Amino acid sequence: MVKIIESIKKETGMPYGMICKALQLPLASFNRWRSKIRGSEVLINRPGPKKVQPFDPCLETEVRLLDHGTRRSAGTTGLYQRYRSNVSRRELGGWWSG
Repeated sequence: MVKIIESIKKETGMPYGMICKALQLPLASFNRWRSKIRGSEVLINRPGPKKVQPFDPCLETEVRLLDHGTRRSAGTTGLYQRYRSNVSRRELGGWWSG
């Protein structure tokens, strides 16, 4: 998207604000993306704090041993509480949601 907007600016000479308005994109978002690209940063990060402790291989075994239901798996809350410093709830949820 940033490359497209920059090419439009180059071709037309229009200000970034007008281009972003025409594309219904907030100028602040465009400026944030552009500064991240210039600084070689990742544009989109997963929300939440990074987990600092190494992954525990016993976790995968415990996930397999859960009683998996059609909508919910029994014991997932307790499992997350034990391993919350190693894995995010989103990552853990992806393991039993298939």
